[in-house]
Amino acid sequence: MGDELVSAVQLRATLLELADSLGPTSRPEVVRAWTDPVLVHGPEPVGHRQLAVVAVCTADGWATAATGPARSTRGGCEVEVRRGVGCELVTLTGWTPAEFADPRYGQPEVTRSTAPGLLCDYCHGWGVCLECEGTGRSRTKRTGYGRCSCFGSNHGVGRCLECAGRGHYSPRARSAGEPPVEAGHATLVAALRDIAHRTCACGEFRCHWRTTASPAEGGRVARFEGPCQGCGAGRCYAFSLPNRAA
Repeated sequence: MGDELVSAVQLRATLLELADSLGPTSRPEVVRAWTDPVLVHGPEPVGHRQLAVVAVCTADGWATAATGPARSTRGGCEVEVRRGVGCELVTLTGWTPAEFADPRYGQPEVTRSTAPGLLCDYCHGWGVCLECEGTGRSRTKRTGYGRCSCFGSNHGVGRCLECAGRGHYSPRARSAGEPPVEAGHATLVAALRDIAHRTCACGEFRCHWRTTASPAEGGRVARFEGPCQGCGAGRCYAFSLPNRAA
């Protein structure tokens, strides 16, 4: 990428173009776009990254089996592709590199939306010990030989003591229970657009949604479930849909 920055407009265009190449049966749609702040020591962000989710319904071949997310790099953006279980919904989540006003910052391991678990609230996704900023040497020199306390960690010198350098940790599995079946959506994309703008009880909207669909009387039931990326609570919604998304 060099010094070129990827804008939110470029990110959405890249995702829409990629979704269009999957042989969609409906027009790809941006279901949500947002920004992840990047923190270091204080509560004020030092940078940010742009994110967006594009959803599309594809031909039958894409819905025959479930696979894990596939990742690739397109146009300077990272893209994660997921497909539903027993349904034709495909989602493409993309994000830009983190951008900073201060050029001394590198790239964090993860930000809240890209963390496979919960963002580490000690290192804010950087994966390094913030006391020594990964150098292994104490800035305050309160310890012998100027060594940081991370020298005594099993995770390795300079790594975050809380997350072992990953920038995130895995929450305990918490069931969401069986949700009521809601009506009002004609397609899987419309249902996803709805839940993408709902929030958890903790106020967080970010969630790695897993989509499944099963037959039901007069149509089918689609379920969207996953752990909240703010508190780890299980979230789940269910919708009645026609037999085939338009």
